Amino acid sequence: MKKNKIILGGLLGVLSLVGLYIYKQSKLLSSLCYDFVSIDFKGSENSSSKLGLSFKFLNYSDVSVEITKYNINAYINGNFVGKLVEEKSFIIPPKGFSNVEFIAQTNTSSAFSQVINSFLTQLIDKSESKFKIKGVASVRMGLIEINDYPLEWEWNTNEILLNLKSGDKCPQIT
Repeated sequence: MKKNKIILGGLLGVLSLVGLYIYKQSKLLSSLCYDFVSIDFKGSENSSSKLGLSFKFLNYSDVSVEITKYNINAYINGNFVGKLVEEKSFIIPPKGFSNVEFIAQTNTSSAFSQVINSFLTQLIDKSESKFKIKGVASVRMGLIEINDYPLEWEWNTNEILLNLKSGDKCPQIT
């Protein structure tokens, strides 16, 4: 009888530790952090252009994280100007980071006119335009998955012209 209680107690202890570990890792996964790095022109074809949107993702957990799917759009003053055209998975190593580039496609004439209008309005009228990258990504870490993790970055023409935007940086990995 005493042996059964010891086995049952040991089993409950192990299950409690596993549950605590999974809970801790899920909290770390939900605090996955990203920094917007840059936008790069990747060329144009017909009436569309491709832009590279670079992010640095940091993983604070002990297990690698995979970005399994995403849906990200670009806006100028609330007007849609581009979307992702290439979907692939990315892996962020445990207690590490990964630089990820999303390729976006935009209608060249529409986006170009929006950008020119935004900067001219800034220079002439001193009215700021807002640039936004917004979307969601789904991430997986072992058995834990978070769908539609929000991604959002916004800046204005004045910050771009003066190169002042530094953003909220992710804390260091410990």
